[in-house]
Amino acid sequence: MQNAFPPMHNCPSPTMWSQEASPGFLISANSRQSHSHGHQTTNAPGLRLIMVLEGEIDCCLDREHFLLSARQPGQSAILIANLHDEVRFERRASCIERESKLCLTISPQWLAQHDLLLPPELGQRPGKAAVHASDWQCSGRLAQLGWQLLRHRTSRPLLDKLEREMLGLQLLAETLACLLPEAQPRSGPHRDSLLRLKAMIDAGAANDWDIGQLAASVHMSSSTLQRHFRREFGCSVMDYLRVARLEQARQALTEGQYSITQIALDAGFSSPANFSTAFRRRFGITPREAMR
Repeated sequence: MQNAFPPMHNCPSPTMWSQEASPGFLISANSRQSHSHGHQTTNAPGLRLIMVLEGEIDCCLDREHFLLSARQPGQSAILIANLHDEVRFERRASCIERESKLCLTISPQWLAQHDLLLPPELGQRPGKAAVHASDWQCSGRLAQLGWQLLRHRTSRPLLDKLEREMLGLQLLAETLACLLPEAQPRSGPHRDSLLRLKAMIDAGAANDWDIGQLAASVHMSSSTLQRHFRREFGCSVMDYLRVARLEQARQALTEGQYSITQIALDAGFSSPANFSTAFRRRFGITPREAMR
């Protein structure tokens, strides 16, 4: 299927705009040729969402490192942070490439006015700068919303601001929905089977299984498992397995009892290099740094 929102390198002209959709809700978009540079700014309290649709952003927020990479077709990377204090944002860029990104900046007053309940990962305790980052392979709804917002054009200028605000709110809502606590299966004949499979994945018992083996363990076809697992837990079973492997690997690295090669193989990766790439995208640090 052809992507409804193709990469911006098909549209060589730069794109740059910023608007305050409503008081306290700022949306900005940028697509242009990047260059080697670095800068530091201070971010005020509030919610920040950075979505990279093309290229790579290497940055630090409150001395925590993140690598947001979207160099492959269909990839996008999102950094979302809830800041209770002013924190330093540092940006580094060492290569020249096309860069396309969106930024949402939302004030505490806007959050309070709309009575927005944030996911637990973002933290809500005063005095704490809570940061959450995740690398999603957004070939679906989130990526489409991102490209649509970045490239937004209308033949009705009077509605331009309103339409951008609508798309920005959709992007915010659907991103936060991805971070909400996993819902337990609500009902249906597959409830116990899905919970049992999820527990096996969490325990590391299925690290080297493929989709067929996962499905067979709960007496389902692969398509049935995919459909019910996504409906009940909000992600595909293979995405859940991939994240579980990386979480288990990070724990093993901190314990320091095994080599990186052994941990990579135990986590189901074919080589330490592939493992290192996936680990850095997930946690913002290399496996060797996690061992220190």
